[in-house]
Amino acid sequence: MTQTPAVAEQSHQKGRKLESVRIPMRDGVHLVSDVYLPETEGCYPAIFMATPYNRKVGGTYPAGIRYWTDHGYVVIVADTRGSYDSDGETGFMIPDGNDNYDAIEWIAVQPWADGMVGMMGASYAGTNQWMAAKNCPPSLKCIVPSDSVGRFMEELPRNGGAFKTRWAIEWLQLVKTDGKLGSTVEPKVLLPHRPLRTVDELVTGEPIKLFREIVDHDTLDHYWQQIQFTDADFQRIDIPSLAFTGWFNGTLPGTAFYYQGMQSHSAARNDQFLVIGPWEHATASDGGHSHSGAPVTTVGDLAFPDHAFLPANEMTRAFYDWCLKKGPRPEYPSACVYITGSDQWLSLPSYPHPKTVMREMYLHSDGQASLAAHTGGLDWTKPGDEPPDHFVYDPGDPVPESVIRDGKAFRLQSMPVDLRQVQDRADVLVYETEPLAEPLTILGNVRLMLEASTSALDTDFTSHIADVHPDGRAIKLGPQSGAIIRARYRQGFDRARLMTPGKPESFALDYFDIGHTFMAGHRLRISITSSNFPWISANPNTGNPIGSDTAPPQRAHQTIYHDSQRPSRLLLPVIATPEAGQ
Repeated sequence: MTQTPAVAEQSHQKGRKLESVRIPMRDGVHLVSDVYLPETEGCYPAIFMATPYNRKVGGTYPAGIRYWTDHGYVVIVADTRGSYDSDGETGFMIPDGNDNYDAIEWIAVQPWADGMVGMMGASYAGTNQWMAAKNCPPSLKCIVPSDSVGRFMEELPRNGGAFKTRWAIEWLQLVKTDGKLGSTVEPKVLLPHRPLRTVDELVTGEPIKLFREIVDHDTLDHYWQQIQFTDADFQRIDIPSLAFTGWFNGTLPGTAFYYQGMQSHSAARNDQFLVIGPWEHATASDGGHSHSGAPVTTVGDLAFPDHAFLPANEMTRAFYDWCLKKGPRPEYPSACVYITGSDQWLSLPSYPHPKTVMREMYLHSDGQASLAAHTGGLDWTKPGDEPPDHFVYDPGDPVPESVIRDGKAFRLQSMPVDLRQVQDRADVLVYETEPLAEPLTILGNVRLMLEASTSALDTDFTSHIADVHPDGRAIKLGPQSGAIIRARYRQGFDRARLMTPGKPESFALDYFDIGHTFMAGHRLRISITSSNFPWISANPNTGNPIGSDTAPPQRAHQTIYHDSQRPSRLLLPVIATPEAGQ
């Protein structure tokens, strides 16, 4: 399927590689790019990729370069603005719309190009395809924007408004920072550091402008609105797209967001294709395969059968041949999704499933909903007169984002990992069903509608959803590290609204999209707490601006309600459980 970096580099040498070119931008900046041509002279359609992760690392490109030149495409790979060899100042996607427009139109008129340009790439290189499409360059005919970020206060760089500290530090390691940001930061060193916006100095000894920009813009202000898509943006775009993503992939929410936006608003709504497999971020764009071409059969604590993997390269080539060479339209469905648990593929005319039924599953307990007490319940019946549950969130002792096995930390993030170790704490509430009498299949956006109060002016509420197997393993589901809401954003991300201590309010926690069958004999479990550190910053509960706050952290006394007046509940998108072969 794909190639290792070494094989990819050999492939480059067999094709016709031009010297690195400098593509001019409208403001005088140049993007340094490598151009790879088919061996036979001529004019060809072009595939363009722009990456901040170093254009020279051939193994990060889907299928390797030679695969595409052998099939009659020119491939152009650019360092994005400010990264590696390109000029300018590094930005977080904001410059990419104009830059990609200029690069695409430059490519279209080169002597080796026939004027037809498509884009390729995953993650950042997937998202910046949408930034290009938003500007509607005339020569851009299609995109393959796998693993794209699309919801900038909910997905990246924040989740439910809570800043993703570890992600921000590690992402900056991948872009041009002179190698000063390390790939890891010890949580015990990071936790007491204040304020949050100077974590860059803690790690590097000096400020990093981009890091501080991301921290300081903590509402959905003009900074983020430049790249946050609206209905009007989707209406302007009229090109086909094909996107791969995975259920255990932190960028699933954005990938689904763009697909659904195009289906709802674009004139090209019938030319949008989405594939969701049982894959993680590093393998989703390759149909679940590694760079060596082997299927990655184990993700977290789950293993998958042979039919869980798809020939993503061949599917993508058929798409390009249709869009860029006037070949036949691909016959694959608009949405192709894999249901974990029952291990079946579904072919759908759209996503979400057109036959989804939204059902509510309610929280219950006698006021002692801990893992040890086993009194926290989940079922379809509305609660009556039930006492609330309580816990204390201490910012100095947050729930960790990792589980420890044999002395090694296994980070949860988007992985399907056994959660019991982080659920067996006094500050974690646990609610679960009885063993299911028959399978329960959910497909779509899953949310927790939480009724709660706090003693603080601001705090976080976080949650995990899990499939509890008969052997006791509680396997985390969902594409993010969990469902999270920073209380100050409970009414929207446009501005902060502090809490009234002790006042019950409603909170929506988003687990994002899940496609899973809870098999008969299994249980559905959720856990509720107030931290997930250091994946998200530990809320100090003071109500002060998080980025600049240096006040002493405060403990928060949290109350979770589940009675007839304030029924906390799960919103589950239920479908019929697929049968073998569907």
